[in-house]
Amino acid sequence: MTKARTIPDTGRPGSETASAPQPFDVAAPLPGGTTVLEASAGTGKTYAIVGVAARQIADGLPIDKLLLVTFSRSASAELRERMRARLADLVVALDPARVHTDRDGDDDPVLRTVLTGSPDEIAARRGRLMQALSDFDASTIATTHTFCNRMLEALGFLGERELIYDVVEDTDDIVEQTALDLYLSSYAGDADRPPFSVGEAMAIAREAVRSAGVPLAPQPDDTADTTPSAATQRVRFCERVRSRVERRKRLARLRTYDDLQMILYRVVTDPEFGEAACERIRASFELILVDEFQDTDPFQWEILRRCFHGHRQLVLVGDPKQSIYAFRGAEVRSYLTAVDVADSLRALDTNHRSDADLVTALDRIYGGASLGDRSITVHPVRAARSGSRISGAPALRVRALSRSDFTIRGKNGFPPVADVRSAITADVANDIARLLASDARLDTGDGPRAVTPGDIAILVRTNGTIEPLQRALSELGIASVVGTGTSVFRTIGALHWLWVIRAIEQPARADRVRLAALTPLIGWDASELAEASDTRLAELSSMFAELGRVFADGGFAALSQRLLAAENVAGRVLGIEDGERALTDLLQVASLVNKHVVESECGLAGVVEWLADRIADESQWRRHEDQTRRLDRDTHVVQIMTVHASKGLEFPIVYVPFGWDAARVSKPKTFRYHDDAGRRHLDVGGEGTRGWGERIARRNEEEAGEDLRLLYVALTRASSQVVMHWAPSFNTSKGPLHRLLFGRQEHAGETRRGIAAETVPTSVNVPDDHTCVSTLRALAADPPVSISVEHADDSPAPVWTPPDDDDSRPELDVARFTRTIDQQWRRTSYSALIAGAGESSACSTLID
Repeated sequence: MTKARTIPDTGRPGSETASAPQPFDVAAPLPGGTTVLEASAGTGKTYAIVGVAARQIADGLPIDKLLLVTFSRSASAELRERMRARLADLVVALDPARVHTDRDGDDDPVLRTVLTGSPDEIAARRGRLMQALSDFDASTIATTHTFCNRMLEALGFLGERELIYDVVEDTDDIVEQTALDLYLSSYAGDADRPPFSVGEAMAIAREAVRSAGVPLAPQPDDTADTTPSAATQRVRFCERVRSRVERRKRLARLRTYDDLQMILYRVVTDPEFGEAACERIRASFELILVDEFQDTDPFQWEILRRCFHGHRQLVLVGDPKQSIYAFRGAEVRSYLTAVDVADSLRALDTNHRSDADLVTALDRIYGGASLGDRSITVHPVRAARSGSRISGAPALRVRALSRSDFTIRGKNGFPPVADVRSAITADVANDIARLLASDARLDTGDGPRAVTPGDIAILVRTNGTIEPLQRALSELGIASVVGTGTSVFRTIGALHWLWVIRAIEQPARADRVRLAALTPLIGWDASELAEASDTRLAELSSMFAELGRVFADGGFAALSQRLLAAENVAGRVLGIEDGERALTDLLQVASLVNKHVVESECGLAGVVEWLADRIADESQWRRHEDQTRRLDRDTHVVQIMTVHASKGLEFPIVYVPFGWDAARVSKPKTFRYHDDAGRRHLDVGGEGTRGWGERIARRNEEEAGEDLRLLYVALTRASSQVVMHWAPSFNTSKGPLHRLLFGRQEHAGETRRGIAAETVPTSVNVPDDHTCVSTLRALAADPPVSISVEHADDSPAPVWTPPDDDDSRPELDVARFTRTIDQQWRRTSYSALIAGAGESSACSTLID
């Protein structure tokens, strides 16, 4: 058993968090107890996490005592690879043959620290790092859900009593069947009209089960002497669905990933054996680093608090300004609660992504503003890179429209919102075309060059604005690609597969056969279908019947491969406009359908039902990474994606065209909000119930704060230039950009962390055109910064033609293998191979 290291005393809890955070030094000793490490966009959060872990390992922390927890599978995989690479680099750098070379110019603080000391100390560190590489598979670098699953397995009967169960992505099929059964049994025989429709029943049931640990609102008001109100019946319905779904899952021995966290939460908070479970969990780890902590929830934080706070070194890393996943159940309040109880508060204060000119310009937009809470304030950061990598253009461009730019205006004086969006869309395309044809130069490391489409990203809030932008760019000859962040089940490709599978399921139905014939999977056009003889339609029906037999024998993979090959789908689809996009969607849908068939062992009727449900439920995909639409080509074209999808990415030039807009569902069927005590609730009562106005107002205020944080994420994706649009409309008063520019107010006092901040109201009136123009122009003055304010005119740009620059095209050649293969047998290890990477000397003993 490894003896736990002593944690330095830091005084009373929260002693350092009452004031502004101190800059974090990755080379300095790690504070004891619980530390909140607050990041900002581009400040190297992952670099800091990996650096802290590597240094602790070099100083004696066994890698199996390290716990790294992050948000998503992709982030977990990246963190794992970065951790392994960091350890390998340090092993090579500490090699005795290199350790005494001149390193005065080395800018790696972790490396400088581990190189400090006597030769014996350095050799000992290298040995620990090599051992960590050998034992790397014993490390725990995982998502929250994977961590919960491993802990439940380790706890045995202290944890989940059902030790044998299958973990699935979701149980939506069970939820929908349960909700339908309960709705019919409750209301099918009633003479009166049900208080809510079957569609509403499905919607509120899904949300209630997805938020299983969240109390429902409003409070039931029924008594034995009165008929329950519609709101009370909705609440009771959701409670019964929750109970029945839980029972059905237990009988089927199924658990979702969210279930695992709730089970572990109930275990560690159990009054009888919770503390024993916490002791067993904390005995497994000495250092715990939690990434993306701003996207946690109360249950995850309570697990971490009970298991590790006050007992182990716990480092919570996050940026509250980038807390944008409320729709997934994350909430920034848990982060702020952790800040209040933490022993230390540190901050990453150097931006390694954006140029100094852009950092300064963006600080003029949101510096000092509070983003939804007085404790979520945009603090100044330093830029690691001076000047700007883009020449011939300012770092920040604000393109604005005025009321007078529109001939049609309503009684409120504003142009129709649809007209404003169309004008902005056209201006974005025209401006990109002009930028590509301009003298602006971008230096990405190989010297100044012309701006290319691949340098540009357009970030939007909603998926509905993507297609018009793509169309406008295409009309000007500019290729674009839709980035991740949209559902493949919302594409026409999913619908085409549904039509074809329906025809395969029932090949005798002429209507289904004719509809399937018009899809790209079969390739007929309308005239061909109209002229098709009965014989030809019969042949197509027979082909569908044969595909049904192929499915019965070999599954959906065999069916899709037979169809794609027989009908030359790839060749035909790639020949149409935007064919790469269409083919990518078709292949991804086929892959997901095959996965479902393998997991569920369903027939064609089950495939039809499952695919139709996925197409109908547009919210479902957000919880499953494999359902997110794949890229159809490389990134040498303009990328268009949602702000949520862009988080963690960076681009040289970013357009944010709809920061002025505030499109929001005003009367949702369900929504989350927090009460005065900070407790989260899920409202399923519907509009018009008692207290609904107050509850929806709380929800709107919370979403207004998240809108500001979404804008912060969008603006900070750029490394060299941001182009954002402002326009007057009915929606503008609630738009995050307008509120930042026109409505910031000084606090009467300071925040609870002793930092001055400015509040941003949830709504700000739109002034007259003259005042708007004056306010926008003042951005670039006093003192002057790299900001330009421009009129977004409607003059069309010429069609852009890519330059025919043969010098920019790399010459291709066939790779030739010139190395000599060492065929001697050796006794070696993974760490020895890593340590000997790039070295010509043998790293182990030859075996005779």
